[in-house]
Amino acid sequence: MVFGVFGEFKYRGYSWRSAFLKTDSLMTEEDMLRIRTQIADMYLDEKTKMNIKGDTYEGRITTNNDSYLLGGFWGQEFDVILETNHGKSKLALLVAEPVDATLN
Repeated sequence: MVFGVFGEFKYRGYSWRSAFLKTDSLMTEEDMLRIRTQIADMYLDEKTKMNIKGDTYEGRITTNNDSYLLGGFWGQEFDVILETNHGKSKLALLVAEPVDATLN
């Protein structure tokens, strides 16, 4: 299990920043980015839960819309429970409010 993995990506016209509070080190970068984009969809569409499925995992993302501070990083918490090729996995992320990508 890996803690505190930060990431930034562009998606749907926004720049996104996220921090994994809890992650599965056996998951690929591609899977991690796909989960981040699904969380971005939830954030923009104001959803509190979403079923997800990838090539190597299947599960559910949830949020209770609470936000937390991690060092200098502030973001909304999302919890992910997955069944993977390696067994059950639990992830937790903070996602910062997106910024218009044309402003960066």
